[in-house]
Amino acid sequence: MKAEELRIGNLIDQGPMYGVLPVDAYELYQYSLFKKGAKTAEYYKDWLPVTITEEWLLMLGFDEHETFENVFYQISGLPDKDFFWLGISVFDGYCDVTLRDMRDFESVADMNDIKYVHQLQNLFFALKGKEL
Repeated sequence: MKAEELRIGNLIDQGPMYGVLPVDAYELYQYSLFKKGAKTAEYYKDWLPVTITEEWLLMLGFDEHETFENVFYQISGLPDKDFFWLGISVFDGYCDVTLRDMRDFESVADMNDIKYVHQLQNLFFALKGKEL
């Protein structure tokens, strides 16, 4: 996980002693120094990204919907309150994120490289301007 991917407030697994917590400004700065080779604290070597799972999507406020084929999770109202839909399917460790314009049901973007909660938080912030 690159330090450049992280923002203040991103959820990160901070190791067995602390678990999953949001990153604060001081920790983000220290982590960036550690990733550049500084021996500031061995604590940061235990930091791992949190993989997106069904459980995390529900905790982040997504709604679960079942179809005859699969289960998907959605948040409506991005970035304009009624026009955009963000849907996520999670299966076998694979995450498919789709942003769709509901006025014509066209996919605006399909993102298959989002695997971690902090990446989803950053996408949501970029689209909505507020935290997930």
